Amino acid sequence: MRGFMVAWRGDSGISRLFVPEHRASRTDGGLDIRAGSQGVAVGGVEIPGGGAARVEGLVMSCLNAASVDRSVCEVSLGRMVGASVSSIETMHHIASACMTRAPVLILGESGTGKELVADIIGAGAGSVHALNMGAVPVELAEAELFGFNRGAFTGAVEAREGALEAAKGGVLFLDELAESPGWVQAKLLRAIDSGCFRRLGSTRDIPFKARVVAATNVDPVDGVADGRLRLDLLERLGCHVIRLAPLRNRPADIPCLVRLFASRHGGDRFQVAPASADVIDLMRRWPWPGNVRELGNVVARVLLVSSSGLTDPALVREAMEAGRFLAAPYSVAPPQSSSYTTRQQEICESDLPRSTYYYRLKRGRIPSDTGPRRAPSSAALKT
Repeated sequence: MRGFMVAWRGDSGISRLFVPEHRASRTDGGLDIRAGSQGVAVGGVEIPGGGAARVEGLVMSCLNAASVDRSVCEVSLGRMVGASVSSIETMHHIASACMTRAPVLILGESGTGKELVADIIGAGAGSVHALNMGAVPVELAEAELFGFNRGAFTGAVEAREGALEAAKGGVLFLDELAESPGWVQAKLLRAIDSGCFRRLGSTRDIPFKARVVAATNVDPVDGVADGRLRLDLLERLGCHVIRLAPLRNRPADIPCLVRLFASRHGGDRFQVAPASADVIDLMRRWPWPGNVRELGNVVARVLLVSSSGLTDPALVREAMEAGRFLAAPYSVAPPQSSSYTTRQQEICESDLPRSTYYYRLKRGRIPSDTGPRRAPSSAALKT
């Protein structure tokens, strides 16, 4: 059954309500919601699928959804799909961020979908100009960002616009922000604050009109402590902070992601059989260090050699092992009633943010399984 997932932030966190197409429902707060084929109407305000609007003091998002059974509802936004509470909350935050032109900071491990988030925000702004700072040599980072005039440095035989200028009034997506030098981050902060910048070798100010969306897989606490990220820049970019949870923390997303990748990689060549329950159970217990990107690779690898699709757990396990490039072995967690590991349970009981917990663990403030990693410094003792 197709419909829309309406989400909003209430007193107790993110609330959500699935409304089938051409049906009506009502929130606990008494707001009437009527769904059509393209979106919903809430309190007289039209919200298209994938959009968000302010209704009676609440920011409400309308996400495309389909009810698989009574307990599972697959939700999508752009090219993102998911069924977990974490994914629905993330999509609500993304749709809400599209209502403004304020900077966005995307945090998450490699392979969690940071570029997808930038594409969704860019679709609302009209265009996306992406620059991967990790692929730019340090000595060329300033020139790639701000552009240069002819003769600005050796080899500058003609003028060229930089990423800030090329983005125009759309979205400037800076991936792997932590890989850019600190002095370049300082100049970027000044451009965002002042709304203008200069090419290298120029004395003319150029208006900066793009919306900045930055992403990094470096934990902000560690990045600032190591000097890879400037705290003042993070504070400027952190108007909207979107944290993407690793796939191992949202196993409810795996079935719908497997169906998505199976349809993508199977294509018109053959009809892909649905993944068996044993395969899904195996995938739920795999740690997925490469996150969603790794899952897509596993599905593609299986469909390349299997005529029966994703039905053989042994074949799927072999495909998982084939992508194991690190020396440390991965292991499949045994079936258990609780999805929390010992460390995850400690984090929950500590009432600390995950990044703060691991920061203190590194500084020796929290005992690890094998004792403190190093003696706490005087700075750590003051925290």
